[in-house]
Amino acid sequence: MNNLFKKGSEDLPKIDGRTATLVTARMFFGRDGETPYETPEKFLSFGESLRPKEANDWQKLLVCMNNNMRMDGNPATGVDAGNRPYTFHRVYKAKAVLGFKMINGGGMPKLIEDYQNGLITIGFDLQQLIDEAQKG
Repeated sequence: MNNLFKKGSEDLPKIDGRTATLVTARMFFGRDGETPYETPEKFLSFGESLRPKEANDWQKLLVCMNNNMRMDGNPATGVDAGNRPYTFHRVYKAKAVLGFKMINGGGMPKLIEDYQNGLITIGFDLQQLIDEAQKG
């Protein structure tokens, strides 16, 4: 049996060396050549359909993601009273668990999936997204 602690052991698991991409508000809309999470027009239209608490939950979740906080990998899903599909995400603080109801749309489901998979880090908040979308 090969000793894993021997210098130069080939039996150690390899790390792919991949680092998460920092996504900016411009990148969210594909303005730097990336695949967009959403178009500015659809993002703004969807955002206007949100209730104030729902928009506030978007902002709070983006702040948590900006702070690289851990999220539940198996969120609850459902349909709200307005017949809109949603996902309930839990975010873990040191001594508390936060919960956010996210109405599915506006590019957020894919963004959250990429974040949970460690593919991206977040470099914007909701206001920065709105400002970037309003640029046209």
